[in-house]
Formats: sequence, C-alpha cells, structure tokens
Amino acid sequence: MRDTLQPYEGTAALSERHLEILSLLNAEGDAQITFQGLRRSLDIHQESLSRALRRLQEDGLVRATSEGYRLSSEGASMARVLTQRDSSQSIPVLRTVLPGDQQARYAVEGLRQRWFGPLRWYGYSMDAGGTTLSWTSEDGGVRLDARFEGILLSVDARLSDRGRLPEAVVAAHRLLYEVTQAYIAAAQRALPPPNS
Repeated sequence: MRDTLQPYEGTAALSERHLEILSLLNAEGDAQITFQGLRRSLDIHQESLSRALRRLQEDGLVRATSEGYRLSSEGASMARVLTQRDSSQSIPVLRTVLPGDQQARYAVEGLRQRWFGPLRWYGYSMDAGGTTLSWTSEDGGVRLDARFEGILLSVDARLSDRGRLPEAVVAAHRLLYEVTQAYIAAAQRALPPPNS
C-alpha cells in the first residue's frame, strides 16, 4: 500500500496511519469505538491517535460522539473504496439463552463502558436485530463481541493468534458472569417495594 492516498478533491493526502483508522472503523460498521479501544487495536501512542483523529474529523471523515468515534458517511464511502482490511474471522465461544423479560435493556446499560478483569471496553453497535457490546484485551489481541438479540446472547472472539483461544474462552465466561450480575441487578430494580 502507498504511504499516502488522495481520496477526494480538497482533502489532503492521508497517511498509512489514517487509513488504518478508517479501515478499523469501517470494519466495525455502525459501531462507536472508544478512544482507548482504537488505541489498543491499532497499538498506537495516544498523542499520535489524537492527532490522526483530529485530522480525520477536520476532513469530515470521522465523527466524535459522546461514546466514541465512528465514520461519517463520507468516511464510510472512502474506507470501502480505499482500504482493504483483513478482518479476522469471528470464532463463536459462547451461546446462551437469557431471561426473556425487559431486564435485557437494563443489563446492557449496566455493562456498557465497563471493564472486567482483562477486558477493556471497546465500543458498541445497535441495529434492528439487537445490540453488540465489545471488549478487548489490553494488547488488542483478544476481542469479544457480545451480541444481545432478544433472549439470546452470543459471544464471538476475534483473535490476533489462534493460540489465544483459551484466553478468549476464559474471558467469555468472565463476561457471562458479569452479564448474570447485570441481570440480577436489573431484576432487583424491577421488583416492587415490599409492603410496610
């Protein structure tokens, strides 16, 4: 790949680093990825990432939200055309059925932006089918995507190396424990107060 590309008239040439950021955000679809999630995935110093994100925002390619970063429509168009990312295959590591009630929404809210053991908050996405919450290891080598669709929970792993699968399985079970705790807390909030 060339060091710089001239994507659109009026936009100065982008470096390889800018393209990596666009590629990563493009691979995540409509997800909002936190600054730290980007930093871990790209293994980049925070000052370098700040400068690159500022530049991409100035060019109208990336938008900052209250919960992270995402591609603008122009950025998504450019990323699809100009970047080619080897998106690692997802490996299913855990599937389960959750209580089929309204506590799912509260549980998801209770999990967002939290850290669990070796897992660091990465970002989330929502669509008509459900919500996906994502966490990554400190080094970015293990990523878990927890997909909540109605009463179903699916946890998939994306690994930098297949040898890290046992680590992903342990992390997925830790995540399941946290999901269970979030459901318990949500159920307790939903209970009517005891009679005096």
